[in-house]
Amino acid sequence: MNKKADIWISAVIYIGLAITILTIVLAAGMPVINKMRDKNIEIQTRDVMSSLDNTIRTVVKEGPGSRRTPVIKINRGEFKIDEDQNEIVWTLSNSKFMFSQPDIEISEGNLKINTAESNVKGEYIVTISSSYADTGLRLNPQINVLSGQYNLVITNEGSKTDSLTIPPTTYIDVSIKELTT
Repeated sequence: MNKKADIWISAVIYIGLAITILTIVLAAGMPVINKMRDKNIEIQTRDVMSSLDNTIRTVVKEGPGSRRTPVIKINRGEFKIDEDQNEIVWTLSNSKFMFSQPDIEISEGNLKINTAESNVKGEYIVTISSSYADTGLRLNPQINVLSGQYNLVITNEGSKTDSLTIPPTTYIDVSIKELTT
C-alpha cells in the first residue's frame, strides 16, 4: 500500500472519531443547556412580573390619573392579562427546569409560582401569577396575550361602582394597553 493512501485513511479515521466525540459531547450537553435556558427565562419573567405588579400597585397608590409606561419583554411562554379572573398570568408549558416542587404553590411577594408535571417526562408547566381579586382594583386590559417586547401604559382611571353586584362594589379601574406612537 502506498503512503498517500495511508494518510487519507488516517485522516478519514480521525475525522470520523472527531465527529463521534463531538456528537457525544453535544448529546450529553444539550439537556443541561436547555435546562439552564429555561431557568433563566423563568427567573427573568418572574422579575418582569414582579416589576409589573409593583408598577400597578404604585399607580393605584398615587390616585386617579397616575400613569406609568413600563417596557416588558416576554421571551417564551404565554403572558395573559385575564380580565375575568382579575389576574396576570404567565405560563411556560414545556419547561425542562422545575422552578418549584410540583403542585406546591410558593409565594414571592404578590406573585404565586406553581410547577406542575406535564404529560412528557422531564418537562414541566410553570405558572407565575399575580391576582388582584381581593385588592379593590380591577384590571381593564385592552390587550390579552403578549409575546415579545411591549411598551405598556398603565393608568389609574379612578373609582368606579359596579351596580350589578349586590351590594354594589366600588373598585379602582386600572387600564393596561399598548403604548402607540
